[in-house]
This record gives sequence, C-alpha cells and structure tokens, in this order.
Amino acid sequence: MLKTKQLRMQKLYLFLIFAIPTLVMAQPPHPQKGFRGGMRGENRQLNAEHKNRLQSLSVAYLTKAIQLTPEEAEKFWPVYNKYNEEVRRAAMDSTKRDVLEKQQEVLNIRKKYQKDFHKILSSERTQQLFHAEMEFRNMVKKELEERRKNMPPRRRDSNKPPIRG
Repeated sequence: MLKTKQLRMQKLYLFLIFAIPTLVMAQPPHPQKGFRGGMRGENRQLNAEHKNRLQSLSVAYLTKAIQLTPEEAEKFWPVYNKYNEEVRRAAMDSTKRDVLEKQQEVLNIRKKYQKDFHKILSSERTQQLFHAEMEFRNMVKKELEERRKNMPPRRRDSNKPPIRG
C-alpha cells in the first residue's frame, strides 16, 4: 500500500516536472512588441492559457495529494475555488502596502476556510491540503527560476536608445 502510494506520487512528480516547463516559459512570437508594457492581444491569450494549464496541474496535484474521492471532490472544489479566489485577491491587494498585513489577511482567510474544509475532509487531510498547496507553489517557483536561469538574454529593441547610467 505504501509503495503504491509512493509510486503514484513519483509518477505525479515526473508528470509535473515535464508539464510545468511547457506552460511556464512559452514565449510570445514577438516579445519586443509591447510584451513588457502590459498584456496585449495574443499575449493576454497566452497568459490565460498558461493560467488554465497551471490551474489544471494544481487540481491534479492537490487531488492526488489529499486523495480526494469523486464524492468528496464534488463538494470540495466549489469551496476550494472560493477560498483560492479570496486568497489570491488578498495577496494581490494593492491598497495594502504592508507585507505582514497581507500575510495576516491570507492567514485569516485560511483559518476561515479551514472550518469549511473540515466539513468535507478530516483534520489531517485539511493540513495535507495546506501543505500540498505550499509544495506545489514551491515546485512552480523552482521551475520558473531554473528556466529563467537557463534562458538566453533578451535582445534589446533596436528602436530604443541604450540606457546609460
């Protein structure tokens, strides 16, 4: 039983290792055409595609990590999606400049939803959920760092004057 679980997790990690790079570092065809200046046209579409793929990977990872049954998943995902949206909004809140204030708000949201998760999952599995979220974020961050480190330097736009310090 334990070996089967370990084997499943290893397969999931391998899948994520190969899947995350494709969604994280795909670049638009012409990065010099306003890519840094904001999301425009096809760049916005690429961003939405990456977000959807990353969300799908997250769902698969969390489902495996907390071993959701189909019945539990039916109840769990609507609650989790509300929770995730609230956490995302709190973390991105531009009115709060204080980092600790943002972290406290996220913590308060987690505590609030912990009670809702307990109605669906055991206390232990709820803790596994929060741990698995952190593991998934760390895997994505690590993959991003690795890809950025191995990425060739960007070409400078020839229409812009060189920056002199």
